[in-house]
Amino acid sequence: MQGNTQELYDIYSVWHVPFWQTAWFTYTIVALLIVVIVVGAIVWYWRRYYPVADYRIVIEKKLRLLLNKQYESKEEIKHTYYLLTELLKEFLGTYYACSLRDKTDSEVVAVLKKQAVAPFVIDRMQEIEQAVLMIKFANMGAARESVYNNIQASISLIRDLIRATDHNK
Repeated sequence: MQGNTQELYDIYSVWHVPFWQTAWFTYTIVALLIVVIVVGAIVWYWRRYYPVADYRIVIEKKLRLLLNKQYESKEEIKHTYYLLTELLKEFLGTYYACSLRDKTDSEVVAVLKKQAVAPFVIDRMQEIEQAVLMIKFANMGAARESVYNNIQASISLIRDLIRATDHNK
């Protein structure tokens, strides 16, 4: 009887081995798990030791740099207003999840009105829009004072929105 069982193994060959039972599949799964663990460890390390800066704080720091700058000419003030409006567009676009980067100041105000944002935000943007238009006719002292006031008001706008957001959490 024992001789017959040995002969049966010789007659029937292995027809199919499922792929999940092959060695290459096992090695691939182990390699993928190692890669996932290593990438996860790297991401955890970077997040822990190099935290991502909050966009609100980054924009506020950029506004502080503009506030501390000395302005000697109207061209510098015009450029500062350009930077100020770009920073506010970036902040408000991210804050309200809408695209404002390619819009003019009046289009930004129109989009913000459609978004039903807080009225003080729309008022602030309208004040800046008016200040940009008035810079052409203002003397140097008034233009310098206007740019400083608008930068300070923009910083307070960002802080008010941050405070409102943090208060709602």
